[in-house]
Amino acid sequence: MRKKIYTICTVLIAMFTFSVARAQVIVYFTVDMSSASLGECTVNSTCTCASTPFDPSIDVVEPMGGQYNNWSAPETVNCGAAFTPGPQDMQPVSPGSLIYTITDDTLHPDGLGNIQWKYRIDHSWDNDELRGIGDGNRHAAIPAGATSVLIASVFNDSSNVVTNVSGINNPTLATIQSIYPNPASVSSRIAFNVLDPGNVRVFITDVTGKRMKDVYDGTLPFGTHETSVNVSDLAPGLYLATVQIGSSTITQKLSVVR
Repeated sequence: MRKKIYTICTVLIAMFTFSVARAQVIVYFTVDMSSASLGECTVNSTCTCASTPFDPSIDVVEPMGGQYNNWSAPETVNCGAAFTPGPQDMQPVSPGSLIYTITDDTLHPDGLGNIQWKYRIDHSWDNDELRGIGDGNRHAAIPAGATSVLIASVFNDSSNVVTNVSGINNPTLATIQSIYPNPASVSSRIAFNVLDPGNVRVFITDVTGKRMKDVYDGTLPFGTHETSVNVSDLAPGLYLATVQIGSSTITQKLSVVR
């Protein structure tokens, strides 16, 4: 009897592990490049690398993952030359944005429900060794039952934000990913995540809650979005940027300077 119970349990565990390993999940990657510094290659015979700021006019952002492309991607340019964005590359969430995004709808987490990845800018790898995991890669656990998640990162930062979406009860429907520049004198960009498709409102208030400026009011799909706000007509001081979806709101400080 014990042997039969053991056999049944073994089979059930094996079936569960197999189902987790094979379960497909849509992953929405976003990465903030607004303060990225790269160990980028220069054009010379030895391909020497030096620390340079991220340049959106020539630099291309790629997500690389052990579970879904074996850490490989086509290298089609010489050291130091500009890349041409392709289907494997992340794209700005809006023209001129430094928040990049890509959707991977074929990702299969490993048997424990984890994925690992890192970002690459042209020839320069995301420096993940600071994470303390020891293998130099970013790691995220996909919650059991989730069919889609959003992963927000800052390039070369020490944290990832994994937001559970489909299949998980998550009352938070919006998050602000970044406001930049901040402080701002003329205009600023608000990058935010929509975690439940529907009507989205973005607005600016003063610290007392008085509505100063409506930035966006409309329907948006799930994912990362970005909108620009003109602050040149606001008096210098501290304001609050708010993203609202239904009864769910998220607020972040925005400073206006002259």
